[in-house]
Amino acid sequence: MHLRAIMVASMCGSLLACPAVPVVQVVGPIRDLGDGEPLAGVQVCLLEGDLCVETDGNGDYHFDGVEGQRDIRLTLDFPGYVRGLVPIKLLDSDHQVAPVSLGSDLLTELQAGLLGLPAEPETGQIVFSVSNGIPGDGLNHPDVRLGLMPAAGEGPFYTAVGGLPDREELATTDHGGGVLVNVAPGNYRLVHESLPPNCHLVLGWSEPPEVRVPVQADRVTYSRIECPVTP
Repeated sequence: MHLRAIMVASMCGSLLACPAVPVVQVVGPIRDLGDGEPLAGVQVCLLEGDLCVETDGNGDYHFDGVEGQRDIRLTLDFPGYVRGLVPIKLLDSDHQVAPVSLGSDLLTELQAGLLGLPAEPETGQIVFSVSNGIPGDGLNHPDVRLGLMPAAGEGPFYTAVGGLPDREELATTDHGGGVLVNVAPGNYRLVHESLPPNCHLVLGWSEPPEVRVPVQADRVTYSRIECPVTP
């Protein structure tokens, strides 16, 4: 054990009343990217607790008794769909995770065909978006550029009409965010340029404009920030 950890443990045990670690609930919905319908039976695992549950008939999952005030990762697995990885920043209260939409294997193949970039073995993807803060309107913030630090993989490729990546787009559009492909496993920072004011984190770690994200082989990592529209 590290010397500092030994000292803290000793003080907590003998002299101090150390604050308890908050215990929270983590809940959220999983949807089909194509039609927006709930996906029942998705296996959702909390890697930091070695716990797994399945989504119910409404596409919802929930974890009880999760330690708060830390960064966690959820994995998503469902037959016929791309495997997901969701990084979440927990605070000291129950956490409602933003909806996550899983794309089918066929949709991923279509994306690879549009980009002319087949998936490389032992790499992952990052799907990012910059929401306008209005639920259900299907619109995102345009004109935001992204960079990945350290540099890895290929992209970003920004999505256009239909939510599919288009090599001609040079920044985010009203129709979506974008994707980075063939990214080696590791920890990265998504650097957002030209963000509007008052943006906050939805999926990912740390805070905008630089959002930390993990990447695992054969999974899609989801990152999202929200920049509410001002009157």
